[in-house]
Amino acid sequence: MRKLKIFAVSGLFAAAIGCSDGIDKEVELQEAMERELLRLATAQEGALQANGGYTANVRAILNPPPANGFSLTVLFVSPSRWGAEVANAESSSHCAMYVGVGEQTFLQRWPGIQANEPTCKPLPTGTGK
Repeated sequence: MRKLKIFAVSGLFAAAIGCSDGIDKEVELQEAMERELLRLATAQEGALQANGGYTANVRAILNPPPANGFSLTVLFVSPSRWGAEVANAESSSHCAMYVGVGEQTFLQRWPGIQANEPTCKPLPTGTGK
């Protein structure tokens, strides 16, 4: 009987560690998505200085490009403002950021988001992983 109790307790401990690993990976992915948005913000500021405006052409300004598995999409752009989202196929969240004045549909999609601050939230139900 004693061996069974030890096995059960160690099994619960192993299950708890497995959950922790999944949470840690999700946190790491969110942090990586936020870093990609901040890299984009730096690149956009370079484009603004060089060309007098922001750009939707992420590939032209972001070097190196987003890491494998990350999709970075500029959702709106004008010479004085931009907004983008980033996602990763292994994450149950996605992140966004905007600079300048947010576009109305973007702000509706991201309620509570603040300018110049990467924000993450769970993917809508039925999408993602």
